[in-house]
Amino acid sequence: MKRLIAQVKFSDDLHNKLTLNVYINTDLGSVSYSLVDPKTRMAHSLSNLQCGWRSNDLLPDNIFEYNTNQKIFDGVLLAIKGSVYSRRVTSSNLF
Repeated sequence: MKRLIAQVKFSDDLHNKLTLNVYINTDLGSVSYSLVDPKTRMAHSLSNLQCGWRSNDLLPDNIFEYNTNQKIFDGVLLAIKGSVYSRRVTSSNLF
């Protein structure tokens, strides 16, 4: 069953705002993402985050490596902070 576990809102240096929705699928054991512009609701590619270039911190892709949703959430925040472009997290919610 796929369910939303977290939402991260952030902006870049040009004040472009994006929202990253984090989902887990307990049947498949996967973590999936949706990156959207909150104004237009237009979807963006996850490659726009440029995670993993400055450090080895990538977005989590399965739930088996993490004990809790909080650990997945921490991994997502770490990957965003280690991305190529500086992103300022404006709000984050774990559901």
